Amino acid sequence: MSEMYYPEILEGACDIHIHTLPCLVPRELGIADMWHSARRAHMAAVVIKDHHYCTAPACSVVSGGAPADGTYLFGSVVLNSGAGGMSADVVETAIAFGAKIVWMPTVSAVNNISHAVKAGNPALKLSGSAVPVVDEDGKLLAQTVDVLKVLAEHPDVVLGCGHIDARETDAVLEKAFSLGLTRVFVDHPTIFGEISLEDMKRWAAMGAYIEHTASGSMPGSVVFHTHHSEIVEAIRAVGADHTIISSDAGQKGNGDPVEMLDRFMKLMEDGGIPGDDLEKMVKTNTRKLLGL
Repeated sequence: MSEMYYPEILEGACDIHIHTLPCLVPRELGIADMWHSARRAHMAAVVIKDHHYCTAPACSVVSGGAPADGTYLFGSVVLNSGAGGMSADVVETAIAFGAKIVWMPTVSAVNNISHAVKAGNPALKLSGSAVPVVDEDGKLLAQTVDVLKVLAEHPDVVLGCGHIDARETDAVLEKAFSLGLTRVFVDHPTIFGEISLEDMKRWAAMGAYIEHTASGSMPGSVVFHTHHSEIVEAIRAVGADHTIISSDAGQKGNGDPVEMLDRFMKLMEDGGIPGDDLEKMVKTNTRKLLGL
């Protein structure tokens, strides 16, 4: 691991959004190597995400179910078609296996598929069948409500909004908070360029954290989508108290996620975000979200 800019911030920090092998697309590291990298940085926790399967059992096998030296290795499940779709049974099973985050659809989100079709994305074949969240009138589908009700019964589990659009996010958050969910975040809202600062501020006011990711904004990233100046603007608009920073890294060619997260914090500080705010977004808020 190369020399870090912010070892004191990484110590005790959490990265809740990391992609590893095994995976249907190329990744930089396997789960064990990723966990060891986080342990070397003395991080508090990392969460492994995959678009097609629940990662919790694999994470449990790798870590032995407990952190050897203080670094938790958590799994998660994304409600894409390949992982079982929008199903209360899928969520119950994932939680029983130890999943720490349940994500709304990503590659199977109607919104994501629409953008992939327009872009001619060759990975579209991995999206599977679309997994809708709302009906044509924007009302939550019964199966979405059932999923949220399961999460309400497990207050230590986190809800991530995935790649759904602004209308769907409004509906999900309104219902989630009405059911008493408190650990909720909106993933990288700048990914498709359609969500406004007003949307982010509204969701933060409801109680959701707004997540921004290193892999989406680091120069040279293989999944770059948003210039880092826009992320700085969004953090200032929403406030560090309601923002979290993750790597969303692990893509082949992007290097070690821990190193990318560190470089991203340097990019943010160079853009005018104070060090205290970086620590709040990477450590304080993520630990609250995971209940650590």
